[in-house]
Amino acid sequence: MNAAAEKLKASIREGRAMHGYIITGGDETVTEKLMLECAALLIFGNEDTDRLANSPDFALLDGSIKVDEVRDIRREVNKTTYSSINRVFLIRNAHLMNASSINAMLKVLEEPPEGTYFFLSGIEPRIIPTIRSRCMIVRLGEGDPAEVQLALEALGASAADARRYTAYACASLDTAKRLYEDESFRELRSGAIEALIALLNKELPFSFFKKIEKDRTAAMNSVEFMLAACHDLIALRSSTGCGVSLCASDFESELRLAANSIGFTVICEVAAKLTEACERLTSNASSGQILDRLAVDVNAVVTRRK
Repeated sequence: MNAAAEKLKASIREGRAMHGYIITGGDETVTEKLMLECAALLIFGNEDTDRLANSPDFALLDGSIKVDEVRDIRREVNKTTYSSINRVFLIRNAHLMNASSINAMLKVLEEPPEGTYFFLSGIEPRIIPTIRSRCMIVRLGEGDPAEVQLALEALGASAADARRYTAYACASLDTAKRLYEDESFRELRSGAIEALIALLNKELPFSFFKKIEKDRTAAMNSVEFMLAACHDLIALRSSTGCGVSLCASDFESELRLAANSIGFTVICEVAAKLTEACERLTSNASSGQILDRLAVDVNAVVTRRK
């Protein structure tokens, strides 16, 4: 078991649990298993995760959670627990939460009632700073930029390339490896970010979307890269502009121009549209139709708002 995971569980057993955690890095299956074990420890005092499905004091949600569901959580946390002294909420892929859900979640995390705990998982750099600042971050290894850089250097990458691809991949080891090894994947990423910048400039990049519409995986990867760049915009808009770590650092000048020319609300709305597209791409709907709708929706947002 990962040392960070053991340390987390030990703190729970010793009664020193924090109200909020973000668990990043490692395989998604391993991350979710750890969150479930922590939930079981808090609710039952042991790691019997099979019992969680029948516990009214436990909820497992996804980053596609709607704002109404977050509001439901806010109501639940103020109620008395049913069969346990603790209540636990797990949220997978927290980086996919839209702006409305994030704002509602912040209110829950600010002052959670005694005995209420939240465990979030996702891509750390794409979970907004205001959420991260309210939680303890547990890095299982692969989500740690230093570890990803070392892994790329072990594959033969120079220190500079290792740093660059780690940043481009938002510290995802699998994505960083693929960016280092696959030129076509690097081109896909660049095309996706260029498409986002075009959308922000009120252009419709249908030619790029046409190239990838028959490859659902490429479409999903492209929207994920666009979403990462959009989170860069949020970071730039939210900061003084100094010392901001960007996933799309190679497009920094274009992103700074966009961040200065459009409002924070618009950027958040664009991120929400990208998140919705990610969710739809997991369905059986046509990739081409999803991408075309994304282009039209984002264009509508940036055209009507300043």
